[in-house]
Amino acid sequence: MHLASTDYGNFLQNEPSPLATTTIAEKCTEKMVEEFKYLRAHAVEPLATFLDYITYSYMIDNVILLITGTLHERDTHELIDKCHPLGLFEAMATLCLASNTQELFNSVLVDTPLGQLTFPSPPCPKASK
Repeated sequence: MHLASTDYGNFLQNEPSPLATTTIAEKCTEKMVEEFKYLRAHAVEPLATFLDYITYSYMIDNVILLITGTLHERDTHELIDKCHPLGLFEAMATLCLASNTQELFNSVLVDTPLGQLTFPSPPCPKASK
């Protein structure tokens, strides 16, 4: 298959030869994330919610990576570089401020989209007549 005849034709054009497999994998991931974010930005319900659900597994994997790294006293800033881009979220930076596992756990439950999955908001009370 010739990539030049597709939308993916130029995503490797600025890479020096010989191409390493890691470079190809990184560029493919970047392109996929770019396309996914474009699709998500233009999606309407119920597709928008479905695409959000797809990102939750990546978010969970990223949070587990941060928790495991914190348990082993690794630098969380280095760990964020290893996170999958589809699982990144705005509150990810606040997770770096946690100095122990308990703080990290509480931050995940409060500051992330994953908190609504573990502790959904209570249903609205019915209006009395």
